[in-house]
Amino acid sequence: MKLTIGVMGSSRIPGAEIEQLAWRTGKCIAQMKAVLITGATTGLPLAAARGAKDENGEVIGFSPASNPEEHHKMGLPVEFHDLIIYTGLSFSGRNLLNVRASNGLIFAGGSMGALNEFTIAYDEQKVIGILKGTGGFCNHLEEWMHHLAKPDNRSVLIYHDNPEMLVRRVYETVRAGESTF
Repeated sequence: MKLTIGVMGSSRIPGAEIEQLAWRTGKCIAQMKAVLITGATTGLPLAAARGAKDENGEVIGFSPASNPEEHHKMGLPVEFHDLIIYTGLSFSGRNLLNVRASNGLIFAGGSMGALNEFTIAYDEQKVIGILKGTGGFCNHLEEWMHHLAKPDNRSVLIYHDNPEMLVRRVYETVRAGESTF
């Protein structure tokens, strides 16, 4: 079965350089033959989806909307996705599905919505990659975790500013962990 890697992050593009980092992240996920999971949203997750599709990768999005019409009214994209699942669960409900559908996750930028996805992923003890230098909470998380980490949590947090290195490490860590289940 194919591995799934979610890309969660800012729904707004903070700048062309950061958009390029997200695009490279998606491209690398596709090159690893993993399926990219997104929240079927705009911004950095969409840039990652575009990168994956540029490599003929597979992209699945979980929409907060109930149907395609509602999704469109919310201003959410359909391009660069092979499948969009219309959850009808709003943004916070959709976030749970994004995390659970992902074997590992990568965060870029991020404000409250992506932070919610991070806390779910952390509580579910996922392999989590943080793309440093992309703004939002990703620029602060390494320091925050010194104060917020749970001593018994088995999440693996990987910090890197190079998308290719980060994807490779998340992918390899997930693969290594599969043999322990």
